Amino acid sequence: MFQYSNGWLDELLFGMSVYPRDFSKQLRSQLAKGITLDAALRELRSDGASIIECIKSTKSALGCDPAEAKRLIHDSTAWADVVKRTDAMWAEFAEELDKNVEPSASPKKSGSATSPGNLEAMKGPPSGS
Repeated sequence: MFQYSNGWLDELLFGMSVYPRDFSKQLRSQLAKGITLDAALRELRSDGASIIECIKSTKSALGCDPAEAKRLIHDSTAWADVVKRTDAMWAEFAEELDKNVEPSASPKKSGSATSPGNLEAMKGPPSGS
């Protein structure tokens, strides 16, 4: 089997590398100059860093855990537009899930497909005999 290690095939096929680039040196340098985290993240974003690459770089540069790095990016003004759209998408998704729940699908409600009074639903398709 052919293997590759630099992600060139991913870039050719998908237009991007599946491996996040490391912007942590650049972030450390900016923070050492006294630039705020928000301003440094805006600069990373303008240099082409993705939100995942910013999270990874923040984790590395600040020595925090992944959850804290994600929270810092989530709360930054540099990524506020993406976070707003993502939060709205998840809220819409949750709303659609809530709308499409069938009352009979809940195991807590009577009359579900698996309740003792509805054993026909559990038998499966009719046999050919």
